[in-house]
Amino acid sequence: MTRALGFVVALVAVFGLALPVSASAHSQLLRVSSEPDEIRLTFTAPVEEALARIEVRNGEFRIVSGDPRVDPRDPNTLIAAIEAGQKDLGPLSWVVLSRDGHLARGSMDIEDSDPGPLPRIGSPVGDLAASIGRVLILSGLIVMAGLVALRWWVVGAAWQAGGLVAPGRVRGDDDFRARSAVALRGVVGVWWRAWLVARCAAGIGVLMLFVGTMAALGMGIGDQGTLLGSSRLGVLLLMVLVAVVMAGVAGRALRQREVDESPLPPAVWGGLLAGLPALGLVAMSWSGHASTDSDAGISIVADAIHNLATAAWLGGLVGLVVLLIPAGARLEASDRLRLVAPAVVRFSAVATISVALLVVTGTYRALASVGSLDALTHTTYGRALLVKLGLFAVMMAVGGYNRIVLHTRLERAALGLDPDDRGAATALRRSVRAELCLAAAVLVAVAILLGSPPPR
Repeated sequence: MTRALGFVVALVAVFGLALPVSASAHSQLLRVSSEPDEIRLTFTAPVEEALARIEVRNGEFRIVSGDPRVDPRDPNTLIAAIEAGQKDLGPLSWVVLSRDGHLARGSMDIEDSDPGPLPRIGSPVGDLAASIGRVLILSGLIVMAGLVALRWWVVGAAWQAGGLVAPGRVRGDDDFRARSAVALRGVVGVWWRAWLVARCAAGIGVLMLFVGTMAALGMGIGDQGTLLGSSRLGVLLLMVLVAVVMAGVAGRALRQREVDESPLPPAVWGGLLAGLPALGLVAMSWSGHASTDSDAGISIVADAIHNLATAAWLGGLVGLVVLLIPAGARLEASDRLRLVAPAVVRFSAVATISVALLVVTGTYRALASVGSLDALTHTTYGRALLVKLGLFAVMMAVGGYNRIVLHTRLERAALGLDPDDRGAATALRRSVRAELCLAAAVLVAVAILLGSPPPR
């Protein structure tokens, strides 16, 4: 495995650092109230009625509660009927799936008596598996979409344009495109393997999220249809699965049709390979925290734009490591400058737009989800958001240095104004790798945000 491909594996695997935290923070129970004929449980987010389980036991430890239903006046509240004539109720156990895909489970004594053992429904291990699955889906889709965007509309566009040439020199007056095509074809296999790693991560994430949620809810094999057909999480699983499978089919077909003379297939292939993971990212916004905000429609759109901008920026950084930098290393100095300089400038423009979108949508989502300074500093969600913002600021500083200093030096060298590019090229490689390390840390914070309930 090449060093470049190792960056992709590390970027996907680094999510695991956040899982012990994210798996422990879910939708929370706010209050419990009991009446002679029913019990009411209110949670921090709307719940999926078909997937909720509430068990109330009597002194003989027999379950005396019926199937729960959502209060028509409050989607956050579940009501379970109690068998008539029951007294001295013992332990209460519950497990529910919120509309944004988070689990809440627990048990307590209802009355002031000795309830015996407090039973728990479902498997806590399933919580961990589901959390791993969710972050693998996100990381895989981000890298998939970003790799495609970088290859087709950044590096490919720079190659098709003939690179950056000095004033007075005619583009296409030499064999630059042929020479650079050889270099790009020589590393496109690494690009495909990186894309495959990302696609496998998303596919494994679908399986882990499905199996983990089933186990966490204590559901059997016969309940698969209920999960897939009666919840937003089920729709998310189906949409991501379809996107991953179709992307795999399209990728296999493209590899069989790639023309040896050209490192860039037609744009329709790029649109297909980028559009499928983008659809999955939109589905994650539709089924995530944004879907439970008071302004759900605007929040979902903002969150989807945030995810897509993240893919363009962070996934594009991975593409620089696995495609552009290795291809440049295969070229002579003049050709390397002519290809790398315009590609880096194009990516800088993409990154600048992405950062602007991230700032706007991130600010809106933070205000909608956190709501107060106290929640920002005293909740897991708020602290993870602060860490993410701090790392993001450092990444912006590094990106600004690249845009103002390194990109200018590369352009000057490519135009013949500075014959020596070695310092700029080396600094660019180090800077991109530093940005990827920071991106990995940012995504760890994102993983914690995914697993933490927003303060309401």
